[in-house]
Amino acid sequence: MPNGNPHVLSVFAFLYFRSLPCSSESLSASQLFVTGLSYQQRHLFVVHSDRGDRIRITGRLARPSERKQYSKGVLFYEHVERTVGREARMEEPREGRGHAQRFVLGRRELLVSLLLGLCSIMVYNANLRSISAGDTYPARYLPFAIWHYHSIRLDPIESVAAQGRGSTAFWILRYPDGRAISLYPVVVPTLLAPLYLPAVAYLNLRGWTDARLDYVARVMEKLSASLIAAASVALLYLLLRRRTSERTAVLLTLAYAFGTPTWVISSQALWQHGMGQLLVIGALLILTGPCTAMRAVAAGLLLGLLAGNRPPDA
Repeated sequence: MPNGNPHVLSVFAFLYFRSLPCSSESLSASQLFVTGLSYQQRHLFVVHSDRGDRIRITGRLARPSERKQYSKGVLFYEHVERTVGREARMEEPREGRGHAQRFVLGRRELLVSLLLGLCSIMVYNANLRSISAGDTYPARYLPFAIWHYHSIRLDPIESVAAQGRGSTAFWILRYPDGRAISLYPVVVPTLLAPLYLPAVAYLNLRGWTDARLDYVARVMEKLSASLIAAASVALLYLLLRRRTSERTAVLLTLAYAFGTPTWVISSQALWQHGMGQLLVIGALLILTGPCTAMRAVAAGLLLGLLAGNRPPDA
């Protein structure tokens, strides 16, 4: 990477400072992070500052025979453009048979990502019912226990969560003292609890009967599962867009959304798989971006939740 070469970094720092609107702003070269891409003998680099500013530099690196003559002119730049608050996308240039790729993630990518997510959530809910099993029952009901009873145990709602199985409900574990807990990790219901607040308000208004709780829980399970799956679809497009063209990213995202268990399993009920997919894609999206302290913390948090959500995924 070019940020390992002090000569290259000094050129980047000079170009970056020249691009600032106010020359009195102080920023050292050590505060710059440089990422780059090479394509057909052309180079494009993006300089990120701690303040969030970015500039795109299109050009080429000096050849070995030229570096002796130009000790610091290692980068022969052709175009410098300053951007603020935008990440990079790769796009093919329109010259010759191919286009030199350049970075610029803008509103178009965010719009396409949003449209893919909305399309997915509509398809996922087209059957108007959830397709669940005993593995998903604790995640279906625990958010209500968290809000109404301030507990992650199933004791207060065991009669509904057992689904008529009584002591044979394998998804409920019991302590010797009689307390009931979920057989499965509680990461999914804990993270989704904020989404259940309107449903809890509805039950507070209409009354907490077992029949009403069961009906509302089924509706919320389907909506929450489809929302998780659709969010992973939207984020996957942004992740792929960093590595490939728009057309390829869209096709791969559609294949993921409708040609994998994301549709038939993850979007239909609150299995651990859907949240695992979202956490993995979110972590990759962070790890493939500029390295900052906040991004490192966020990536660590997501990966920690991934292990807690479904230990085999770790």
